[in-house]
Amino acid sequence: MSRIVIHAGLHKTGTSTLQAWLGAARGPLRPHAKIVLARGMQALLHACRACSTLPEPKSPAKLAARAEAFARGIAGLKGRALILSAEARPGRPPGRPGIDSCAAAPALLAELTAALARRFPRAAIPVALTTRAPGPWLRSAHREHVRSAGMTEDAAGFAARLRLAGAPDTARAALPPLRHRNAARPAAPDDLLHINRTISDRAARRDAKTARPRQAAGTR
Repeated sequence: MSRIVIHAGLHKTGTSTLQAWLGAARGPLRPHAKIVLARGMQALLHACRACSTLPEPKSPAKLAARAEAFARGIAGLKGRALILSAEARPGRPPGRPGIDSCAAAPALLAELTAALARRFPRAAIPVALTTRAPGPWLRSAHREHVRSAGMTEDAAGFAARLRLAGAPDTARAALPPLRHRNAARPAAPDDLLHINRTISDRAARRDAKTARPRQAAGTR
């Protein structure tokens, strides 16, 4: 019986580090598992994001069609496991406009799981969700929204608006050492907030953020 493991995030819980490790582990794991990361499922992830932010009649149908197409496109596993890892499958991250939770995640993941079950009816399909302590998660998520979007809300307001359920610590399996990727800076992003609050044009705001590290490096 084949085994399909769906690692679906959540956002800002070490997913970039895990995916970098999975990419590096493709060679050693090839006889045992096929690994598909975000680059290999862009159309499906786009539909997941749309469904979490655009509750219009076409969005669920588009998600179902793309989940079905993705599942059909997977060749026979021949006894190997299939590992799918991309944090966009639960939809857009909490904190974006109109999104204060991961409430869309169960329906989105159910659609993908159902499509995979039809394609591989004898496969076991567990879903893995990584978590993080509330305080560090809120700080990391806020920094990411300020960096990559136009958020003007400060960290305290962001934390007060989002209410997260606590999760118990889980045992970690023995793994090779992980190299941290996409690590957040410890300092509060006040300069990024200033850019978001003073530059309304999206392209100009992006250019100002891109130029910021070079300017900071030149003043050290």
